[in-house]
Amino acid sequence: MKKKSQKYKDPGDIRPKGVMTATKTISTDNSFLYIIKKEAKKISVPIKENSIEPLACLDYSKELEIKNRSLAIYLKQNGISVPADKLIQSPKPRYYRTTSRRRIIVKHGKTYLCFTNILNNSDADGPETSILEPTDHESIYTSLYHELNSSMYSILGKCLNYIIIRGSYQEYIIIFNFHTLNGPVIRKVRSIVDSIKKVCDKIIGTFVYFDPSRSKYYLEIERPESSFQVKKISGYDNFQLKIDSKKYFVPPLSFSQINESCLPLMIYTIKNMLNNHTRKRLIDIYCGYGLFSHYFNDLYKEIIGIDACRSSIKAAQLNSKFNPSAKTNTFFRSFFIKNGNCNTILPVPGPLIKEDIILDPPYNGVDKKTIQAIALRNPEKVIHIFCNIEQIPIALNQWKNYGYTAKKIMPIDMFAGTPQIEVIVLLEK
Repeated sequence: MKKKSQKYKDPGDIRPKGVMTATKTISTDNSFLYIIKKEAKKISVPIKENSIEPLACLDYSKELEIKNRSLAIYLKQNGISVPADKLIQSPKPRYYRTTSRRRIIVKHGKTYLCFTNILNNSDADGPETSILEPTDHESIYTSLYHELNSSMYSILGKCLNYIIIRGSYQEYIIIFNFHTLNGPVIRKVRSIVDSIKKVCDKIIGTFVYFDPSRSKYYLEIERPESSFQVKKISGYDNFQLKIDSKKYFVPPLSFSQINESCLPLMIYTIKNMLNNHTRKRLIDIYCGYGLFSHYFNDLYKEIIGIDACRSSIKAAQLNSKFNPSAKTNTFFRSFFIKNGNCNTILPVPGPLIKEDIILDPPYNGVDKKTIQAIALRNPEKVIHIFCNIEQIPIALNQWKNYGYTAKKIMPIDMFAGTPQIEVIVLLEK
């Protein structure tokens, strides 16, 4: 008998580019989550079954052991013969998340800040908390909880969908996601912002985001054209990330990895996989604000970045000014990638121009026509990044149809404390 699917609830997931999910459905039939639960049971390690962070209660060495064993089993069961390297550890296995959010629930006149749309404790006298988030996040949410339950700001609780914290370990942007927005609400937001800035001096910007549909996504991508998407209330337009000598400005709606401590390790891994000596062009698909494009801008003569999010592309273009390269021509284009249409805006491939491709798609993966279109360009190397491990067998089978096979599989514990990992796969003909 087929087992029922299980929902894994994530306290601050932002991995789908442009669309950020509150829940993810994962089948228990030989899924990675199911295998993790079995392996934990074998070594008598208890995990929190219904928790948003089911592995966070473990000693980190035990968590790594379970994940490494589970990944090996998962790949073997799915017919993937290339063994994965040992999981790259997160330098910060706890208190690492640079994006978090709370769902606003109002019940019996009281405003609650919850991980999901389910109120688990009506007697709570504070927001729900996570040991995967920096302590500053808890301080900000606690302050907001008390303010929203005061008579002065109770109107905001009735109009809010979510409160979101985004940024780096040094800078935070607060986003208020509203289903009802008007002049009095905006004035109250300006006032409450002044209050929470006293709690944490790392807050460098605040925004309001309008989602009248009250969707399950906490930054909705599909919205009426007549409505505005985001409005700055105070502070800066972007937060900053620094990786080695590179500096990035990231807008509040742009995709960024939630574990800043893992970013250098991720970049070094990809650089080693590319091992570029002779190739001339890099195509960075789902490039976001240009994380890889700018870091590798001394390795190629030409780099082209593509992303559907216009604010991300504007940020990537801005970041070109702060990460100049005399060796590389870098171009960024806003384009919705679907059904193999990416070649319509890319240069015609040819035998004289060798290419590498980095593919860092949303949680739901890449459609098969896009994989076909990329493969027909005949790139020397493809780096396919998976934030959803369940997409790996599907994608590798599709790549195999066009002569590309996995040469190296490198997992990174980007989501420590949860039953998820980031996986980087090197594909070659």
